[in-house]
Amino acid sequence: MNGSDGEIFRTQGREMLGDRFLSPQGREALITEVMALRDRAIDTVVIDGGDGTVSDVMTAIHAGWSGETFPDIAILPSGNTNLIAADVGFGMRGIPALECLLEKERCGLLRKRTARRHPIVLSWPETGRRDVLGMFCGLAAFTRGIGLAHQPAILDHYSHNTAVVVTLLSAFSRLLHREGRREWLDGTQLTMSRDGGAGEGGARFLFLGTTLHSLPYGVWPFWEGVPPGGALAWLEIMPHPRRLLPATLSLLSGRAPAWLRGDPAFRSGRSATITIRMDERLVIDGEELDTGPRGVVTLSEGKAITFLRS
Repeated sequence: MNGSDGEIFRTQGREMLGDRFLSPQGREALITEVMALRDRAIDTVVIDGGDGTVSDVMTAIHAGWSGETFPDIAILPSGNTNLIAADVGFGMRGIPALECLLEKERCGLLRKRTARRHPIVLSWPETGRRDVLGMFCGLAAFTRGIGLAHQPAILDHYSHNTAVVVTLLSAFSRLLHREGRREWLDGTQLTMSRDGGAGEGGARFLFLGTTLHSLPYGVWPFWEGVPPGGALAWLEIMPHPRRLLPATLSLLSGRAPAWLRGDPAFRSGRSATITIRMDERLVIDGEELDTGPRGVVTLSEGKAITFLRS
């Protein structure tokens, strides 16, 4: 599967893989192509693209694949964001990666190094809407931050890594102005329940969740360790938290000191299922999605996927 726009990659990829090379245009075409792979008993899917492409392919597999076992996946990172590839990517890019995969297949070593992760399944209960699969989600301030990152002034003029820094600076600048500070720190009103428990109403300044086991640059804003099985690691920050700046700096560096863990404005844990009722949008793997006509979404653990490593 190819999610990049490199014509050289597409040309050489077709020469190497023949009719096994796919470059579908649009999500419906992607689901049709994936179902054709299922019918041909293909057991390995190679994705060239960023987080959005990986999410689209996992979503198509979830929608169209029969049986209990998903095909194995190898991710060749490209595109704008590569959080997923940083954790479970193949470790090589482009044509050299395809050559390596084909050589491993010939030698019977394709599955010598693997990693298993459970995707997040985002669903809209009682709506009939198709589930979306991803690995990293967020809402409230995270959704607003993504909106800043997608502005042409940032997206068109900076590399992704630089854009992240510019986005963070832009977000913090909103907190320096009285009107922007109130709007952001008031948070998003919602009701959230975890693992079938009672719903907890109120606002959240920020919510993040992931089933990945690591993030780039040592960032890990969760302090319950990596998710066991398929449980989501999550972080939530309540409205108007004290010491937000030092807390943010600690979390971005992968540290959660005792004072932060003891502050009720900052909470972290692990859950297999999270149900959220709210009117605002949320983000999964970089894409903003609405909560549907009922205003309710569920985040749950999907079936484990095996990712191939170089």
